[in-house]
Amino acid sequence: MSYDILTDMHDAELIVVDASKAPTNLILQVRTPVGMVTTMTLWNCNTFRLVDFRLQNVISQLLICSGTDCDDEMITGQLQWLTSMSDADSYLTESRIEEIREEIRNMKYSLMVIIPSAGAEFAALYESMTREKQ
Repeated sequence: MSYDILTDMHDAELIVVDASKAPTNLILQVRTPVGMVTTMTLWNCNTFRLVDFRLQNVISQLLICSGTDCDDEMITGQLQWLTSMSDADSYLTESRIEEIREEIRNMKYSLMVIIPSAGAEFAALYESMTREKQ
């Protein structure tokens, strides 16, 4: 999968983030404006960051980057945000960022980014994803 915008997620609401199933898997549940719930499991999730999760978490864009069509500047910015905290800069070195970008280009990892309209901002680095509509 190359750089992709999941258009069916526009105006959907992030309702569940479950990191308790397994140490390296992450489950997200999203409810669309018409009430359909989609469960996304991020397998072998290396790291994720979630800020401002609250009662209403509306998605403006859900981006998935994997393969050669990804923008290096976007990947670098997201990796730096993903591995930083409100009071600490990213722990990644420039060389490690380049290694991860190469792993994304080679489709070893994917990068998911949720850009919010309101509420939760999210990013995750993971190996694969399954998506199930309920």
